[in-house]
Amino acid sequence: MTSDARPITLLGVSLQDRWAELDPSLRALAQGLEQELGPLVHTPFPVPLHKARLTRAGGRCSADGTPLTFEPWSPTTHVCPTCGAAYTGREHDDWWAMGAQLWSAERVLHSVMLGTMQRRDDLLALGTRGLDALTAAWPTYPNRDNALGPTRPFFSTYLESVWLLNLSLAAQLLSHWPTARRTVQHFCDSVAEPSRAIIRSFPEGHSNRQAWHIAARLAAGSLLGDARDVEDALVGASGLLELLEHGLLPDGSWYEGENYHLFAHRGLWYGMMAAEAQALPLPAHLTARFNAGFRTPLLGILPDGTFPSRRDSRYATSVHQWRFAEWCELGLAREYDPVVAAWLQRLYGPTHALGDTGRTRSTADIERDEPPCALTRADLGWRTLLCARAHAWPARTDVAMPSIVLEAQGLTVLRHDAGRLYVALEGGHTGGGHGHPDRLALTLQDGDRRVLEDPGTGSYVEHTLHWYRSTLAHNAPIIDGRSQQRVATELLAFEAHETMGWIQARARDIAPGVSITRTVVVYDEHVVDVVVWDADHVVDLALPMHGDADAVFEPSGRSLPWHPDSAPGAGGLEDGFDFLQHVQRAQWPTGEAVRLVRRDVPPAQAWLHVHGVTEPALWRAVSPGPPRRAARSMHWVQARGRIGAITTVWSLRGDVANVEFADAAPGAVSVRLTNGTMVQHTPVAHDSPTWQLSIINGASARTITLEGARTPSPPTHTRRATHETIEAPPIALPLRRELGAAHYRRSEQSWFEAGEPTATVSIAIASDGLRIEVHARTGVLAVPPAGATNDLDNERADVNADGVQLYVGRRNESAWGAAWLLVPERDTHRLRTTPLVSDTAPDALTGRWQPTADGWHCNLTLCADLVEAFSDAEGVLRVDLIVNERPPERVRRRGQLLLSGSNGEFVYLRGDRHEPARALLLRVGSRTDSITTSARSA
Repeated sequence: MTSDARPITLLGVSLQDRWAELDPSLRALAQGLEQELGPLVHTPFPVPLHKARLTRAGGRCSADGTPLTFEPWSPTTHVCPTCGAAYTGREHDDWWAMGAQLWSAERVLHSVMLGTMQRRDDLLALGTRGLDALTAAWPTYPNRDNALGPTRPFFSTYLESVWLLNLSLAAQLLSHWPTARRTVQHFCDSVAEPSRAIIRSFPEGHSNRQAWHIAARLAAGSLLGDARDVEDALVGASGLLELLEHGLLPDGSWYEGENYHLFAHRGLWYGMMAAEAQALPLPAHLTARFNAGFRTPLLGILPDGTFPSRRDSRYATSVHQWRFAEWCELGLAREYDPVVAAWLQRLYGPTHALGDTGRTRSTADIERDEPPCALTRADLGWRTLLCARAHAWPARTDVAMPSIVLEAQGLTVLRHDAGRLYVALEGGHTGGGHGHPDRLALTLQDGDRRVLEDPGTGSYVEHTLHWYRSTLAHNAPIIDGRSQQRVATELLAFEAHETMGWIQARARDIAPGVSITRTVVVYDEHVVDVVVWDADHVVDLALPMHGDADAVFEPSGRSLPWHPDSAPGAGGLEDGFDFLQHVQRAQWPTGEAVRLVRRDVPPAQAWLHVHGVTEPALWRAVSPGPPRRAARSMHWVQARGRIGAITTVWSLRGDVANVEFADAAPGAVSVRLTNGTMVQHTPVAHDSPTWQLSIINGASARTITLEGARTPSPPTHTRRATHETIEAPPIALPLRRELGAAHYRRSEQSWFEAGEPTATVSIAIASDGLRIEVHARTGVLAVPPAGATNDLDNERADVNADGVQLYVGRRNESAWGAAWLLVPERDTHRLRTTPLVSDTAPDALTGRWQPTADGWHCNLTLCADLVEAFSDAEGVLRVDLIVNERPPERVRRRGQLLLSGSNGEFVYLRGDRHEPARALLLRVGSRTDSITTSARSA
């Protein structure tokens, strides 16, 4: 192959010039990438014959949920790296197909980039062959039954974006070589243009996935010569500048937490490189914000070298992986930062033994976690070869990570003992859809020993996802058995010294009318933790502590009188209490403290005291452990009152001999150490919060006052809502509407492409309650049999069926009072009815159905007592109704018709959940009034 004389660039970097400047460490990297292409020289690319599919079982070990090892040359046998079990079956093969598509696309880019750098015809021919194979296969995959957005080869749009990005970059390089231009043109016409159109049809607002849609559109648009689409991807409504401004927080971190920062920031890197290659004038503050994104997540790393498992993060992800070393290299190539340089030196250091880095199995930017191992530059990826400093960084003196406040991200960390002791308080904004209701959660870690930890999130397709997204799964306060409301926290005080420090934060309206302040004080190896609540009504506060432990009363040493009991949760799917087993309760006499002794080695201990509340209780149960870990026990303190406090003293290394609590004020406590020293803690209430420590050792005494008061400020997260919800006035009834195009929530097909489904809904008030009539004109009925399991994900099987979702609630409440999922049962007139709010009376809703020539029809009656209970003084009730439709040839529902309108939305990931704020307000009036609401297609 022979190129023209023009310089060939990739993301603005001249490849031939780059090759000439590489030092031996990067030459070794290039050699390693080329060696990994060896099996492809005489073997076809492993292009799957079938579409990738997401299922609950696919790609995971059935014993413990460990992801199976992806091997590109093993499409039908898949091995667990933990237990060695081999798995076969369609669900695992469909999972393999995802990795094979991405692995192949990345190897096409590897071969073309290396071939261009070295002017190697053999490597360029290899890349051309791979591009031909993937181009031929793309149209054969159906764009149907996807889990998260339209796509042909995959089940989620963002995967196709990563895939198209790699292939478009490779095609850009191949377009310079005359013998490959026919292949490139075929790819442009048959794949790049239609794939780009699919991606563009599914904008995801400020989601982390949108970063990859932007990157793919930039690469494909540049290849196709579409300057207008490139400009839109950069500066349009959901473009690069929008994500830099509203997805990244002022400290450079992504608003959804560390896990999604690490993913989104890589996507943004492509966008930044493309923008800079085109000399787009980026605002200086956004460039600085992006560059800070290489540093900020490193500041919160735990003492064992793992990222915090905050929000929807994987559990205990080690930073000692080649992709994170590459991330540091890319950051330093843009701007030198001492924190990034220090971590890169650690990653290249002797902390871990040599091992399999997993690079040979890498699947573009959809990476799997690998065990930590020693690294060199030669272990990194093609982006390092393209962009990293041409010569290795010189060794520098390592620096211990300091205590930090990441106010925008919501993480505050106290570090002592050269970083081995780690104490963190969760706060900040809510983290969007991937955030957890874990305001004021406490993390304690001593070296590798996790005393109190965030469990992260397991598989999105497992039922336990709802556990990990509950407040109860975290070491965070709960009110009345319900997970917290999504509120931001205010940091009130922070001060850190070498051997001591403190954090104080507050969450207002963590439940309706409830404010909670949590104070954490560290002195040497012990921690004082004070949780104070103030409510406008009497509440039950629970404070969980996870980890196997035994409990005794102090100072008597008596064992607690445990008795079996029912979990005291509110019953919501993500309140967490339904996941508990072996629940027991012990009454707690007023005036005594409880000591928890952890079963780890050395055993951490916690002294607990409840202030201002009579008859508190201690509970224990067995709960799910962190993902892919065994179940473990947990305890929680329960206290009832309008105001009150729970004080806990933690001894992490056995240096505390005993603890005395004072009743004068919450947090007033005397801690006697094993060396005879007495440390008296006293909260001081002045105009600004302070904390006083009196340290008495024999005849000597000294007093230290911790200050660091901060002015509470609103959260700095500026992400804008995709849709503004403005409450409409109550509807004067009777009302007649039709549900059609304006009410349709789609999947891959638009309303017109789906055959124009419609529904008519009638609502009337009668003496026996609210009567609802639905006539769904959605074609042939598709309903799973009773008791069917959903093998695809963690939703109920009846979600993927023709049926109705009905929601009823009070006008001014943020949660539904009652909700149901209803589907017709074949060969009967019964409706299979599933309550979606657990404490709903079984006879609150009744109904029957019958088939019609164009679909099906049902009549429902919502009982009068429930209508009255949820109506306000003006006779207004919040109601919404959704008609699900699924043709028989699909396994997932195709779309929904919403009584309240669809706002142009997509149906993906909705399950049976629905936002109360968007529902209709119906003025039901007295039961003698007759109301009719009907809907007919526009």
